[in-house]
Amino acid sequence: MRAYLGDKELAQLPTKKMYDIFDKAASTSNCSSIDTNVKNLEKSNPGIEKVSDRIHKALCYVYNENEANKFDEPKCDYLYFWLGDVVHSNLSNSMFFNTVMDTIKHFLQNSKGQSICNYSNYNNYNINENDFMDIKILFDYTKDYVHIKNDLDKYDKYCNREYKDLLGKYTTVYNKIKDVCEKYRNKYSYCNDFNEYLKESKRWELSNTACTEVVNQHEIEKILKEQQMSKEYNMNQEGYPHANKKKLEYLISNNPSA
Repeated sequence: MRAYLGDKELAQLPTKKMYDIFDKAASTSNCSSIDTNVKNLEKSNPGIEKVSDRIHKALCYVYNENEANKFDEPKCDYLYFWLGDVVHSNLSNSMFFNTVMDTIKHFLQNSKGQSICNYSNYNNYNINENDFMDIKILFDYTKDYVHIKNDLDKYDKYCNREYKDLLGKYTTVYNKIKDVCEKYRNKYSYCNDFNEYLKESKRWELSNTACTEVVNQHEIEKILKEQQMSKEYNMNQEGYPHANKKKLEYLISNNPSA
C-alpha cells in the first residue's frame, strides 16, 4: 500500500476538482450569445484565440447549470479564478487583463438577462494583472487547507515532489501577502479580508517543510521500517510504559474497570 501523498491526493483537493470541471466542460448547447461574445473578445485581444474554445465551453457549462438550478454562488469564486488563470496565462498584453475579465463578467448572464455571478467584491479589490496570480494562489490555499491538513495527518507527512511543490507555492504566497498586508494594509484593499483571517486564528499557516518528500515506494517502506525498529527498541527499554506484555495483560485482568 502506498503510504505517501501523491497525484491521487492532489486530484482530490477541492480546487483541483472544481477547476477540472471547467477544464473538461464539453457542452456548448443553448449558448449562442456566449459564443458570439467570446468570438468578439478574441478579435480584440490577441492571445485569447488560443483559449477561446475553453472559455466558451466553461461559460456555457455554467449557463446551463444555472438554468437547471445546479450552479450556486460559491462556485462563482472558483469560476472567477479559473477564468483569470486562463486569461492571464494566454493574453498577449497583460495590461488588458482587467478589461478582458470585466467583459467576460458582463456577458455571463442567464436567460432573463441577469448576472449569474456577482463579482463586486473583486471589483472593490482592484486586482490587477500583477497581483492576480498571488491572490488566486491564496484563494486556492484557503479552499484546500483543511483537506491538506487531513492528508498530512493521514499519511504521516510524507509526500511526492508534486505535493511538496504545491505546499511550497502555497506557503510562499501566503507569507508574501501576510508580510505585505501587515506593513501596507491601507495600500491594498484585499488586505482587509486577509487580515480578518489572521485575527480569527493562525489556522491558515502551514510550512513548506510540512511534508517529507519521498522518491518511491521503496524509500517510504525503508523509512517506516526504521520508525518501527526505533519504536520497538524504545518499548524494550526499562521504564517504558507497559513494555512488558505479560505485565500489561496482568494489570488489565486484575483491573476490569481500566
